[in-house]
Amino acid sequence: MKIGIYISELLFEHDSVILPGLGEFSTRYVPAKFIPEEKKIEPPSKVVAFDPEKKEGETPLIGLIAAKEKLDQEKVKSFLSKFVEEFFESIKSGKKVELEKIGLFSQDPDGNIVFEPDTSVNYNQDAAGLTSVKEPEKTDTPKAAPVPPVEKPAEPKKEEKEGVKEEAKEDKPVAEKKEEKPKKAVAYHQTRREEAIRKPRKGQKAGLPPALKWVAFTAVPLLVIIIILALNFDYFFGDQGIFRSRPVAVEEVTEPVEPEVLPEEEMEVERDVTEVVEPDPVAVDPAVEPPKPEPGRPVYYIVVGSFENPNKAEELALQLRKDGAMLASVFMRTPAGFHRVSYGYYYDLAEAEAELRTVKEEIAPEAYVLHR
Repeated sequence: MKIGIYISELLFEHDSVILPGLGEFSTRYVPAKFIPEEKKIEPPSKVVAFDPEKKEGETPLIGLIAAKEKLDQEKVKSFLSKFVEEFFESIKSGKKVELEKIGLFSQDPDGNIVFEPDTSVNYNQDAAGLTSVKEPEKTDTPKAAPVPPVEKPAEPKKEEKEGVKEEAKEDKPVAEKKEEKPKKAVAYHQTRREEAIRKPRKGQKAGLPPALKWVAFTAVPLLVIIIILALNFDYFFGDQGIFRSRPVAVEEVTEPVEPEVLPEEEMEVERDVTEVVEPDPVAVDPAVEPPKPEPGRPVYYIVVGSFENPNKAEELALQLRKDGAMLASVFMRTPAGFHRVSYGYYYDLAEAEAELRTVKEEIAPEAYVLHR
C-alpha cells in the first residue's frame, strides 16, 4: 500500500493530513527565487512540511485508503498503526525511510526525526505548468569588416621626375605670389562679433525683448479672458447669470391649520381601509441549482459528502435544498474521481466555521471547511 501517494493526493485538496501516530503533513509556500550559480529563475511552489508533534486528530487519509483499497476503516487503522511501528523501528536502527512523493526520513544523533521533502512535486496549483527560466547567454557584438588598404600609385623614377620638372620650368613662367590675408585675424573678429551679439550689454538682462514681454504678460491673458466670456456669456450675464440681480423672495406667513378630529367609528373604518397587505414570499424551487459564487473572491465551502457516483451526489444536494440549505450543490470533482457535495459557500471564514458546528451536529459529523 503506497501511503505516500495517498498523502500527496490529499495535500492538493486539504491544508493538512495527519498520519495517526506519526505526525502531520502540510504544505508551505516557497516564493520564486533566482539561482546565480545556475543562472535561472525557479517559479513559486509549495513543498511538503512535517510536524511530528501533531500525531492525533481528524484525517481524511483513512477514508481515502478505505475507498481506494476497498477495505474496512478498522482494518485501515490497524494497518497504519503497524506501519508506524515499523517506521520507528527502521529509524532507530539508523535506516532511512522514504515515503513516495512526500520525502525522506532519518534520525539525527540526538534522536530527533529529520525530514527532507521531495521537491519534485509542486502543490501550488496557481503555478501549475510553470518551469524554470534560464538567463539568456550574452552574445558578442559583430565586429566591423576590416577596410582594405588603399594602394598608392607607383612613384616615377628619379630620372623621369627631373625631366618633368625641367620642362615645367621652361614652359611655364614663374607666377607672382599673392599676399595672403591672415585667416586667424578674420576668425578672431568673427568670433568677437558673434559673442557680442549673443551676450547682453552691461545693465541689460538676458531674455525676451520688452515688446514680446508685453504681449506675453498683457495681451495674451486679456485675449484668453475675452474668449472665456464670449463662450460663457449666458452663464455670466443671461437670465440666470451669476451677475444678474434677482428679486428677493418673500415668504408668505400662513396660519397653522389644526388637524380635524374624527369620531372613533370613522377612525376605525379608515384604519381598516389603509391596512397594507403584504405579498406572500416567493417560493424557491429546490430543483433549480443555486447561483455560483462571485469570481475572484475567496470562497469557503462546507463539504458534507463525497461520492464516486454523480447521481448520488446530486440526490444529496437536492435533499439538502429541500431541507432549507438553498446553496447546497455539487461544486467540484476531485482528481480521484469523487464528486463533492457542499452544504453552502461563504465569503467569511468565521461565518463558515460557525455554520460548520451546526452542520456537524445535525447533518454530517465528518463535515469540514474547504477554501477554494
